[in-house]
Amino acid sequence: MFESWITYTVAFIFLQVAFLQLFKLATRKSKDIGALTVCVQVFAALFALTLSPFFDWTWPTDWLVWLLLGLAWICYAGADRLNATARKELEISVENLIHQVWRPFFFFTGIVFLGRTFTWLRLLGGVIIVLANMSLFFQKGKFRIGKYEIVKLIAMLCFTAAMTLDVHNSGYFNLGFYMFMSFFAPAVILFVIGQAKPNKVWQELKEGNTLAIIFCALCNGVGAVAILMAYQFEFFLAASISSVTVILNVFFAYVFLKERSNLARKLIAAAVILGGLVLVIWPI
Repeated sequence: MFESWITYTVAFIFLQVAFLQLFKLATRKSKDIGALTVCVQVFAALFALTLSPFFDWTWPTDWLVWLLLGLAWICYAGADRLNATARKELEISVENLIHQVWRPFFFFTGIVFLGRTFTWLRLLGGVIIVLANMSLFFQKGKFRIGKYEIVKLIAMLCFTAAMTLDVHNSGYFNLGFYMFMSFFAPAVILFVIGQAKPNKVWQELKEGNTLAIIFCALCNGVGAVAILMAYQFEFFLAASISSVTVILNVFFAYVFLKERSNLARKLIAAAVILGGLVLVIWPI
């Protein structure tokens, strides 16, 4: 595989934008969002697993790693289920803008649990991202936030917790296999707790937008491996450049999904968020 963080980052940007557009298309024919979530996760897991031969096989012996891995799976299951609902009900452009709040959340958990360095510029970047997101909820001079925006924010809290645990865990495993587990185990959890029944999952594949589901999963599974590879080579530059997806998703949602409302406000918010992301991610 090409050992270039630029290659992996560009691949992730393309795949991430395609994933969100395709997921929105899949939700339009979906009859059970929980079943759709499981479908995408299982296929994403299989696509990630096909990449495992390209990485060294390692296996942890420390029981704490497995405990933290289990906690990460639970957090991912909650995040994936809530994200699916938010992506179905919200415009993809709005959903992706709100999605960026995980970065300032991760900034704080990184300081508390991972020993990351605190800087005032990173704090300023986090505040900018939060304020830019809050601007989306001002309508006609009033602050209005709907239940699906709240669902998305809760999903980001779960996602941040999972990502914090991932930082500790992922280096102990074959990367392709690790991402397989990260997709497949939360799908099993959702299946076990009744969020997706076998007949509903089959119905989604048979009667839903099957091509959108499969290609969505392909983008998700391969994209997750790509960005983790980019982080291993050049974390700060890769994380900064990959943040341009926030603007690209607004643009592509406008063109392909016909999300035409409040375009100027979305673009301004996306640009402000991008500036805040640079401050949060860039090493000072």
